Amino acid sequence: MGRTGTVNSVGSNQSIPSMSISASSQSSSVNSLPDASDDKSELDIMEGDHTVMSNSSVIHLKPEEENYREDSDARLKGSEPQSPPQGTRHRSHYRNREHFATIRTASLVTRQMQEHEQDSELREQMSGYKRMRRQHQKQLMALENKLKTEMDDHRLRLDKDLETQRNNFAAEMEKLVKKHQAAMEKEVRAG
Repeated sequence: MGRTGTVNSVGSNQSIPSMSISASSQSSSVNSLPDASDDKSELDIMEGDHTVMSNSSVIHLKPEEENYREDSDARLKGSEPQSPPQGTRHRSHYRNREHFATIRTASLVTRQMQEHEQDSELREQMSGYKRMRRQHQKQLMALENKLKTEMDDHRLRLDKDLETQRNNFAAEMEKLVKKHQAAMEKEVRAG
């Protein structure tokens, strides 16, 4: 397993003021260093099951792991001003190791993997749905524009046909009126 951080630089005999570390810097694994007295217990844990436990790491827990958070908070607060006796520390590490956030059963890991895959599939489906919806909206807009253009063309054609029919009827009406007048004049002359 790869280790995150260098243990050798912390294990040197340099004096590091651990009392002045603020609570905000403890939440960052980059800006804070664990106490030099924690090195031995961390190395024991690393040798035992190849996991790195550090009081400077931020571990996001699920609601059922609240007890672990309370234990780790108590351990963090307790390790700042003074280091607890070795027996208590050893017992708390073993108790915390049972509840350590990265040690999971195979069924839990497979369930989380399945949930992650389902989330990914749902995200893909949703993005596919959104893409398809955008495509359909574009197609719908194009179809609406096409139909509007066709309707305008059809209306122009109908208006033109109507105008032609009106002109034809008006011309025919004039012919009929002239014919009728000519017939009336003939009758008047003949009569």
